[in-house]
Amino acid sequence: MNNCKIETLTPVHIGSGVLFQKNTEFLNKGENIGIIDERKVLEIIGKEEINRWVNIIENRQPLLPYLKQRKPDLKLGDVCSRVMAVYSGNTANAQSLKEQIHTGTGFPYIPGSSIKGAIRTAIFVSLIEKLHYLTDDKLQNDKGRVDDTKLTKELFGKDPNHDSLRFLQTGDAIFEKGSTDVMNVANMNYKFHSTELDKRVAQLTEAIREDASTDFKLKIDLTKLEKNIQFGNVRTEIDFLKNKTTLFKIINQHTKKLLLAELETWKDHLQFEVVENYLETIEGLVDHCESCHDNELILRLGHGSGWTFMTGNWAKNEELVGENTWNKIVDKARPGNQTKYSDYNMFPKTRRMDEEGFLLGFVKITHSDQ
Repeated sequence: MNNCKIETLTPVHIGSGVLFQKNTEFLNKGENIGIIDERKVLEIIGKEEINRWVNIIENRQPLLPYLKQRKPDLKLGDVCSRVMAVYSGNTANAQSLKEQIHTGTGFPYIPGSSIKGAIRTAIFVSLIEKLHYLTDDKLQNDKGRVDDTKLTKELFGKDPNHDSLRFLQTGDAIFEKGSTDVMNVANMNYKFHSTELDKRVAQLTEAIREDASTDFKLKIDLTKLEKNIQFGNVRTEIDFLKNKTTLFKIINQHTKKLLLAELETWKDHLQFEVVENYLETIEGLVDHCESCHDNELILRLGHGSGWTFMTGNWAKNEELVGENTWNKIVDKARPGNQTKYSDYNMFPKTRRMDEEGFLLGFVKITHSDQ
């Protein structure tokens, strides 16, 4: 039984791994994009025109003019399985589209594994902060390379059978059909004397739109947890699982802390419009965190989260990680750090967002348990 509501505060993209190609797999008409349905196309052009259709694809010619010849009053829905609004100033040069993951019956969704993964990161950081300081041996493997495997085992358990978070069960959040739009996701790129949105690397991306909502299951199996603690199968310092109120508070505080860190990082770059837009969005999300009740939390997940939110940013805490270890982490995360980026004092120096400076992946979760 579903006991939690999830609402998208910003668009959310969880990729299916499919990259649709223009004219072959999607069409762009005006302010809409449609995913081509080959069966529908065939009904309009007829079997005798299959070779013509194939030739257009092979020669990378526009498909839409040809389809309009066959059906002058053509609408995207006539030849597409789903049609989405596209929010972008210019899509003429876009040749591919990243697909949002869907169920087998065509419903867009956020996998329970994505929700749990983001929760796990928040708990991971919370547990690290209790250690006060991390020695190099906890953050490197037997070959001396940066690796958090040892630390993860120490915090959560030596293997999946002893992992304390296996008692946290999260279901898929399945949204209504038609809940996705298309946005053009680009990089906000920090430079010494300018910070700008680099649209050269922009990527059309299908995402569950802002303000969409649905229900899903989130459960802490306290019965099994207590039994496993009794038999010594899991570590005992797991207060974060004693109830949902405690868990939600930890996660919400984690998200707020990351957002405030972003404000601090970029506050001296407000002379650039893209940074101003970015920080306005961040400030709005901080307000959401601060207005959460005991049964609510703000979480970031999915594509476009970036290094800071994906890792939880714990490695940048000087009270936890020494300078030597931090340098190793940056060298691993940013190839060429010692040469190409040696003069950059910001890491990471890029953020992913759409053309208006809006971020992806923020959701609000509310549980209804009494």
